[in-house]
Amino acid sequence: MTRKCVPSIRLRHGRTLQALWLAAALIVPVSVIVTPPDAKSAEPAAESFVRTNLETGLSILNDHTLGEAERGEKLRGQLDSIIDSRGVAMFSLGFARRSATPKQIEQFVEVFRNYLLAYYASILTKYYKGQVVQITRCVEVDPQTYIVSAVLVNPAEANQKQFQPIEMDFRVNRDNGHFYITDFAVARMWFGIQQRDRIRSFLLETGNFSGLIVRLRVLTGLKQLLN
Repeated sequence: MTRKCVPSIRLRHGRTLQALWLAAALIVPVSVIVTPPDAKSAEPAAESFVRTNLETGLSILNDHTLGEAERGEKLRGQLDSIIDSRGVAMFSLGFARRSATPKQIEQFVEVFRNYLLAYYASILTKYYKGQVVQITRCVEVDPQTYIVSAVLVNPAEANQKQFQPIEMDFRVNRDNGHFYITDFAVARMWFGIQQRDRIRSFLLETGNFSGLIVRLRVLTGLKQLLN
């Protein structure tokens, strides 16, 4: 049976652009996907795709033979190979697609891609403390789309410092037998919906598409996007 996951959208208008773009990552209420507690796996291959790639990303973070910059570059490269950054960018651009020129759209897609990869890498860097990946459910949205949920949990060693499990969700699409991620959430906060709301607010307030590009470049250059 197909379970439709329809996110709710709320907009918040901050007093400053800095607050809107930086602080909202942890405080903006966004979509919640509700699945029944007895939901069973809809697609084991989608689960395996998420587990394998999460473990690969975490192993990069745990590779202390690499310098910090080299780890970050390698992690972003790994993420770039599994995330449909163009699809997320176009979704996040929302209504502005109708008025932007083709050149502006292509410029936005490239800048947004860099921002997305830096943002996701910053999440893993911020929250990873030696935990291990555990897949909790996989729910079918349509025949080619799944929501795969996972947590980062403490390893079994008794002497391991304890951390709260980190909940993550991944919207995964299948195309010709290959999987790719089209959105992700931490603690049920979906990146694409957050960005669409913020971009909409920015453009409604400023009407400045070039300013949006500059803002994304500035945010991408921050060492820690979530601080």
